[in-house]
Amino acid sequence: MELNRGEVPLYGQVEVCAVLQVPDLEPEQTEFYVVLEGSRLAHVTVGKRTEDGNSLCFTVPGHDLQETVSVTAYCHTEDRAKPCGGGASLDYVCDLPQEVAEYLLANIDCLSPQSHLEVLRRVSAAPGEGNMEGDRSAGSGEHYLGKTDQEDGYVGGRPRPDPEVECRLREMDERITQAMANLDYPLEWSGKASQPREEHQPRDTLLHLSVRLGLLHLSRFLIGQSRGKSPLTLPNELGATPLQLAQNGGDHTLFMALATPPVPQRSPPVGVCCVWADRTCVLRVCPGSGTLTLTFLGGPESSVLDNILVLREKLTDHNILRQISALRGDVDVQMEDSDRVDVHTSDTSDGGLGRELPVEDLTLVVN
Repeated sequence: MELNRGEVPLYGQVEVCAVLQVPDLEPEQTEFYVVLEGSRLAHVTVGKRTEDGNSLCFTVPGHDLQETVSVTAYCHTEDRAKPCGGGASLDYVCDLPQEVAEYLLANIDCLSPQSHLEVLRRVSAAPGEGNMEGDRSAGSGEHYLGKTDQEDGYVGGRPRPDPEVECRLREMDERITQAMANLDYPLEWSGKASQPREEHQPRDTLLHLSVRLGLLHLSRFLIGQSRGKSPLTLPNELGATPLQLAQNGGDHTLFMALATPPVPQRSPPVGVCCVWADRTCVLRVCPGSGTLTLTFLGGPESSVLDNILVLREKLTDHNILRQISALRGDVDVQMEDSDRVDVHTSDTSDGGLGRELPVEDLTLVVN
C-alpha cells in the first residue's frame, strides 16, 4: 500500500489516499477501515473506496506524539475484518500551529495581558509555513508589532501586531484550534495522578488571549469548552472581559461573532469533539467533516479487530448520532431501530454518504 503523502501535522484532519492491491469487491458488501498504530495510541477510522476501486481515502486523525506510525487497511465483509492492501507508514510532525497550541496550554495558569506578544513573537520568528517539504524563510522575530491603539485613536496604547504577522496568525486560526482540541485526551492516559488546581483568578484567561490575537475559531472553541459562567463576561485582573476587549479593540467582526451565538449549520465547530469514551477508548468526531475516529490505548492487551467492531457498533448508536447531529446543527434526522448509517460507499460528488458521515444530509428510514 502506497500513501500519497509521507507526513501530516500532529492534529491530523488532512485527507490521505492509499493505492490498494485488493480484489474488486462491491462497496455494498465491503466496509473499509484504516488503522494507524503508534507507540502508545492507535486509531481506527473509516476508509472510502474511490470510484475507480484502486484507492482508499481517509481523514488522518490527530495523534499524541511526533513519531512514525504504521498504517494498515482493513476490509470487513461476511461478519469479519481482515487486513487488505498491505501496510505503509506515516510521519506525524509538529508544525507552528501545534507549537502555539502547546504554548497556550503550558501557560494557561500564568497568562497576562502581555502574553499575546510572546505568541506574536513566536509566529514572527518561525519559518514560513509554505508546503511541509518546501522552502521556508525564517523571520527575525523582531518586527512583530505595528502601531499602538493609541496612535490609531484608541485609548490605552495597546501594541497592535504587525499586519503581516497578524494575517499569518489568523490564517492559522483553524489549525491552532484543531491542535488545541486534539490535545484533549483523558488525564488518566497520561499516567499522571490528577492534581487539584489552586482556585485563583488568572490575570488573563485563554479566551482573553485569543481575543487579543483576533482568533475567531479558537475563541469559539474556548467558549464551547466552558462550564458554568460564560467566559465572555469573566473579567481579568484589570476588570476587562473578553467581550469588552473585542469591542474596545475595534474588531467589529470579531465582536459581533462572539456576541452572536454561532449557527452550527453555517459554521460547525472547528476541531474534534468527544462523543463517547470508556477506560481505554475515546470516540471523537470532527463536526465540520463528520469524520469519526476511535482512539484507543495500544499495547499487548489491545485488539485492533475488537476496536474495529467497537467503531462499527458506535456507527449505529442513536445517542451518538444525535450528539453529532446537534454538533452539526441538524434537527431533521429521523432514526429507526433497524437503520444503519452507511459510511462506506464510494466517494461521490453529489454530497452523498461517501463524504465521511455527513449527518446534516441524513434522513434515516426503514428500507
